[in-house]
Amino acid sequence: MVVLKHVIVYFVISLVAAVVPYSGCDGKEKDLSGLFREARIIPLASPKEAKDFVLPDINENEVRLKDFRGNVVVLNIWAMWCGPCREEMPSIERLYQEFKGRNLVVLTVSVDTADTRLVKDFVDKHGYTFPVLHDSRASIMKRFGVRFLPVTFLIDGGGKVIGKAVGPRDWGQARVMRLLEEILIRSGENP
Repeated sequence: MVVLKHVIVYFVISLVAAVVPYSGCDGKEKDLSGLFREARIIPLASPKEAKDFVLPDINENEVRLKDFRGNVVVLNIWAMWCGPCREEMPSIERLYQEFKGRNLVVLTVSVDTADTRLVKDFVDKHGYTFPVLHDSRASIMKRFGVRFLPVTFLIDGGGKVIGKAVGPRDWGQARVMRLLEEILIRSGENP
């Protein structure tokens, strides 16, 4: 019964959020609701500042979210034990390859309690090349109010969270690419 209640609440929130326009960091109204809806990503009615964090990547280099200001950030939170997380990883790699070298950064955060070596082995075994951070205490989940995995946040160039996707997606689909291209254009990138 509790699961059904969560599904209904999520569905209602998705419907309401899908018709709310996105207001970008420049304060101008940006009606991307149709693109968000097509991509199955919930736009935030009132974009909020992304809470900064510092985490090590799987090579033990320190990474700070704030260092990516000026770029659109796709922030994915996942775990190796999470089947739906593993399901979407190949499409995250496609997304990363598609936008590599542009003003879009793909950052993934493993919240596995396992040693970083095991996360690195998992990533290497599957040939993923996108950046992987490791948060063995899962502190990012509290920081971003995460209750389910996988979850992905879209952060605009001004550092505001503008969208949220709960559950797996095919990040390589044309409808997702169209949304991200439009966000990049409206963030000032000329394709």
